[in-house]
Amino acid sequence: MAGQWNISPWWTSDAQAEIADNRSVIPGQSPITYPAIWDREREILDYAPRFLPNTVTFDRNNRPVIRVGVHDIVGEHATVYFSHGKVRYAYIQKLTAAGKWLALSLDGVMNDIVPDWNGDLILSGTFRPEERVVFDASGDAYTIVKTEANGDFLLHSRDEMESWDGHALPIRENYRIEMAATDRPPVISVISGERLSIIAPRKGEYGTLDKVSVIDLVAHPVSAGPSHSGVGDHTVTVDGKTHVVYIDMRKGQDEEGSPQLIVTYNHDDQTVTQPLLLGFTKGTKNDGPEPNDHNGPAIVSDSQGFLHVVLGSHQQPFKYTVSKRPNDSSAWTPPVEFSNKFNIQETYVGLVIDKADTLHLVSRMVDDDGYSLHYMHKSRNDESWSDRGKLVVPAPRHYSVWYHKLTIDRSSRLFLAYFYYSANLTNEELEAYSQKWPKENVIATETNAHDPVILISNDGGNSWEITTTPNFASPWSWIAVDTPEFSDASGWKDVTNYSTIQTAVVCDELYLLARADRGMQTWKFNVGDNSWSRLAKNSPEWSDASGWNDVTNYSTIRTAVVNNELYLLARADRGMQTWKFNIGDNSWSRLANNSPEWSDASGWNDVTNYS
Repeated sequence: MAGQWNISPWWTSDAQAEIADNRSVIPGQSPITYPAIWDREREILDYAPRFLPNTVTFDRNNRPVIRVGVHDIVGEHATVYFSHGKVRYAYIQKLTAAGKWLALSLDGVMNDIVPDWNGDLILSGTFRPEERVVFDASGDAYTIVKTEANGDFLLHSRDEMESWDGHALPIRENYRIEMAATDRPPVISVISGERLSIIAPRKGEYGTLDKVSVIDLVAHPVSAGPSHSGVGDHTVTVDGKTHVVYIDMRKGQDEEGSPQLIVTYNHDDQTVTQPLLLGFTKGTKNDGPEPNDHNGPAIVSDSQGFLHVVLGSHQQPFKYTVSKRPNDSSAWTPPVEFSNKFNIQETYVGLVIDKADTLHLVSRMVDDDGYSLHYMHKSRNDESWSDRGKLVVPAPRHYSVWYHKLTIDRSSRLFLAYFYYSANLTNEELEAYSQKWPKENVIATETNAHDPVILISNDGGNSWEITTTPNFASPWSWIAVDTPEFSDASGWKDVTNYSTIQTAVVCDELYLLARADRGMQTWKFNVGDNSWSRLAKNSPEWSDASGWNDVTNYSTIRTAVVNNELYLLARADRGMQTWKFNIGDNSWSRLANNSPEWSDASGWNDVTNYS
């Protein structure tokens, strides 16, 4: 069903600045520090975003998409976001290439999909982990909508969110939708008090979804961990296998604390592995010896397919383990306890991995400054985690939660969304709260989160700043990712290959040429569907076997366009070769051989000549 995109309710004049003081946030050195409990980013930095922040994801063009519910009057300076709420208005926000925010009403989409919608309400809030939009490698969009009266639905769009198909989910439970982009629809985990299941939709012949059914994995009480904070993926799918980490919530375990396990579903043969124990973590003294759902784990996969898991805890040190083999959950390194250099009290795992295989972790830390947001990372070759320090420090020091969610875009920029929540207020703090948000009826122990924020890091977590629309907007848009697949795994990290990559424009069309081990490849870009197609393979046959892995040859490869015709030139051992591309049959023909006679025998294998 088609939706109607309109100017976002939070969009304001192009001339209005979104922040007066966007200072650098250096973890551990210059964090955002609240001077008073209700003086935060909007008060101390004049932050007035032209979008409503929440968990941010990115479409195939690497443009931001943010799904939100409206829990208060649109346009008020202070925006409340309840833990759980039933809202009439929920939106998907997106940023256009022109840098303007649009919004799509989910109420309008659901009204088209559900015949008896009748103004039903949508569940929204900081405790809703499914409140986000996920994109697969093909650019299809997915999001889960939980409703009050009509059940729950998986929405799917194949046309950049212009139209949607709705698929009723077979059970009503707590869902999490996988974030990491793959070549298949994202797996949805289904968590109830008595079982762990997944829903693994598949694309049919025409790209529509089928197999929206439940696959049971574990038949006893489990938990994926807290749904409000951290919420790192507890499933990851790699080459047809979905790995799921969870807490075994059965009482009377052999060891005190929370046992955290992994189970793997093979999509090809539809088999499930036996659960494997990864390790135990503990909680606070008040938690007692039994499993605690604060201790939720998170899992990611690196570029080689190795699985990385952080075992969560409740104000205790996290633990880290990695699989011994790629895409294989049967053997793991011993879990290593790690903590920061200030305090061991960590909770709520927010975990992502970037293109360089660096792990990034944001959690809530408790120390003498109160309940701060804290950042750590681990590079691929590091043996241990690096503590980078605090990102945001609250005021005052009593109980606080950030409802933080860490995500990453297609160019490895980090985005941290958070809603600050504080409870156990003094009489003075409660009075100040009531003055600032007079429409809310709250007590000292039960308040609401307000005024969400998104931080961005462009440099791998070394520095951060508050995200504004210009931070999101980029003059570059990703229109094709990892295609052609000139990958390390395919041998393209060899200098004799990657150094020959060249482009050419012929009749306003873009060509890509490069030398593989067996010869030249010629590709052409298709503007209509933003894809590359290979026109010629191993032609000319400038292969390793023919000596073209010699730097005196491959480094001389050049393209030229003359009168809208494509030419290719290079120096072989006996002299120059000149080739011309025939667009009619996508073939290369040699026009001149060993001419000019710039041969090895004539001294042209000297770098001062061939280069």
